[in-house]
Amino acid sequence: GINAEYMGIFKMEKKENQEPNSIQYPPGERSYGVAEHADDEFQDRMKTEPTEERFAFIRKVYAIMTVMLLITFAISLLPAFVPGYKTFASNVGVLIVSMIIMIVFGIVCFCLHNKAPINYWSALGFTIFMGIFISCLTARLPVSIVLLAIGIALFVTLVMTLASFLFKELILWLVLVILAIMFIAIFVCIALLFVSITGGKNHWLFSLYCALIALVYACYIGIEGYFVQSCCKVDDYMIAAVVIYITVIIMFLYILAALSGKK
Repeated sequence: GINAEYMGIFKMEKKENQEPNSIQYPPGERSYGVAEHADDEFQDRMKTEPTEERFAFIRKVYAIMTVMLLITFAISLLPAFVPGYKTFASNVGVLIVSMIIMIVFGIVCFCLHNKAPINYWSALGFTIFMGIFISCLTARLPVSIVLLAIGIALFVTLVMTLASFLFKELILWLVLVILAIMFIAIFVCIALLFVSITGGKNHWLFSLYCALIALVYACYIGIEGYFVQSCCKVDDYMIAAVVIYITVIIMFLYILAALSGKK
């Protein structure tokens, strides 16, 4: 009886000495330490952020990215349909100047990504000069190859974006695929260098290498789609759109290189 009374008093004193703001966990529930229980900023945001706001953010990101791609691909096709522009785009100086101005607009867009309408105008300038830069490359290629590369790039972008929304666990497989492709690409690159040194023909090796790198960027599109729908802040819509846009453009350039081969 004395032991039971003593234990009861001990429990009461222990309860009174507890801090008022301390968290009490029910029996059997695990209590986490500060470091172990620290939630990522993404977890807190997903709990408080309305679903409609997240959907509006996703629509805005992909709408901006789609418009940027359409403008870029339209400009890249100008050398095939406007003879005067083809002469203009064939100048190396145009390529260098457009690249410099494109980088300047890109820096402004990233630094002022949440300040409208400056972010929209800088993104538009970045897109236009990216199109001019790419048109300097497509001016040297047949229009059939350019159209095929554009079609493949748009199709892959659509498929990978839909896959990232439909299959949540896809991101892990995409990372594994990227590692496997990069491992193969290293050996292809070594073989490509060896054939180049020996003076042999390496057109198909070059096309294979470019196709492998294009697959890597296709996987990046799926991973970026996953982050857009789950991790990005709603104020970072312009950064998200520009990053996906750049990934698609790089994939398009590697597809173009793989199809053109010798050219």
